[in-house]
Amino acid sequence: MPKEFIMKGKIQVNGQENLNFGGGDPSYGYKLKKFQLWGADDILGAADAFEYCGVITADNAAADPIAPNFDDPGQIGVALWGVTHNLVTHVPAGSSVIDDLFIITQDLIIAISGSANTSCNYLLKFEQIKLSGPAEAAANFKQFGIFND
Repeated sequence: MPKEFIMKGKIQVNGQENLNFGGGDPSYGYKLKKFQLWGADDILGAADAFEYCGVITADNAAADPIAPNFDDPGQIGVALWGVTHNLVTHVPAGSSVIDDLFIITQDLIIAISGSANTSCNYLLKFEQIKLSGPAEAAANFKQFGIFND
């Protein structure tokens, strides 16, 4: 059975956070399995619609969450969450795209943008995988190459 774990938190809109993966056992890597966003303020009491977008990058600088670039080899996840309001309902909706084949061996950056100056919750699920010697070297080389590009 795979070993999975959750990272979760709250980020101010137009902010970013480092996710620490470095310094652990080098014979293990991680795969991103889930990336979800959820509003952190009173989503039912707000009069207007609002949305958040986020991006996870395996690079030395955060990618732009508003303009994801799927040609960027260090961009491993994007997510969008929004809520629309009308006179009757408040409907939240979300979506994400994840490169779940990317093996993480170094720190990541999560960045969030949004239509309101508030904060946004995030939830990330990772799977720990055992790496053989050659797989460890290849994963480290790939992420090191992206990070130092």
